[in-house]
This record gives sequence, C-alpha cells and structure tokens, in this order.
Amino acid sequence: TDVRRVKEIYHEALHEAERAGDARLLRFLRGNLIPPAWILGDWDEALAIADVFIAECEQGSPHILEGPSRNIRGYIRLARGSVNEAMEDFDRGLELIRQADDPQDIVPALVRNAWARLQLGRPSDARAAFAEALPLLLRHPSVKPWTLAEVAFDLGENSAVRDALATLPPSPGYRAMLAVLDGDFERAAEEYAAANILLFEAEARLRASERLLAA
Repeated sequence: TDVRRVKEIYHEALHEAERAGDARLLRFLRGNLIPPAWILGDWDEALAIADVFIAECEQGSPHILEGPSRNIRGYIRLARGSVNEAMEDFDRGLELIRQADDPQDIVPALVRNAWARLQLGRPSDARAAFAEALPLLLRHPSVKPWTLAEVAFDLGENSAVRDALATLPPSPGYRAMLAVLDGDFERAAEEYAAANILLFEAEARLRASERLLAA
C-alpha cells in the first residue's frame, strides 16, 4: 500500500463527507488521517488533528479511535522530547484499546509502548509489552504494527516475528520489515521508500549510517 495515496484518498473522502454533511463519517475520517500523516513525517498536521480529535473525546464524545490516536501522539511527543505528556498518552491509549479488545489495535499499542520504553532505557518493561503482543501477532499477523520489526530487532525477537510476517503476501512494507529483522537497513530503506513509509525509511537510513560510522 502506498501511504501517500492512502492519505490522498482519506482527504478526498473527507471532502465528500463534508459535502454530504455526514458528521459521523467526517469524524471517523479525521481520526484515520492521523496515521498516514505520522508515517509520512507530516507531524505538525498529525498533532493538530490528534489534539482536536482527542479533546473532543475528553469533552464527552468518546470514539474508538481515541486510543490509537493517543498512541501516535505519544510517539511524536516522545520523539520531540515531551516525555511526561507522551507517556500519559501511551498509558491512556493502551487502557482505552484494552477496553475495546480488538487485536488490530492492541498489537500496535503494545508494540509502540515497547518502543517507548526502549527509548527511555527501560528494556525490561519493553520486553514485557512485546511478550504480551507476540502471541496476538502470531494469531493476527496482518495487523501492520509499524515499529514492530525495529522493536523486535532491538529486543532480539527476530525469529518469531519473521515467522508471523512470512505468512503474509509480499509487499514493499512487509519486505522492509523482513529486511530490518535481517539487519539489512539499506534494503529496508529502499522497500519502505517504495511504499512511501517515509518515517521508517528515515529510521532505516539512520541505522545504516550508524552502522557505517561504527565500523
């Protein structure tokens, strides 16, 4: 899937929902715009949408996408150094997602919580979150939890994740994740780029550069 095209389609659908006056669909589409904006590196846009969306939820209009939206806002906040606010989002997001009990959301939430703990130098907490995610991933391998391969590589959980991904039809995104598990970050960057998964392309290129500098 080309993430840039996905974002374009959501924007087109948003305009149609506005034209039709469908407030329920409009809100759902706004929530769905947050992940592609995050992946494409349009973080100011992702945060602006997430802030409004989450505020609406807090003001008495709950929505199933609040938990996933908090996960992404937490990721951006942590990457930008706002640790306390980020961890509040990660914790609250996971709490909401557990209540909904949907593996499509639980696996990414646990993986991103593991990522956050790794960034904070808390590998045991990261490992616990990842250990909870792994059996769910093996039962539902198509959930597309971006950051999965990177977290698995850092925790040394490559083989189990590779087994899950091997059951899926080939695509640039999945091939990129497999390349990360193999430690082939240059190939991972190329595959991520092919699907416009720009955030993880950039991370793969950074990891490849760090390896060259350390050689």
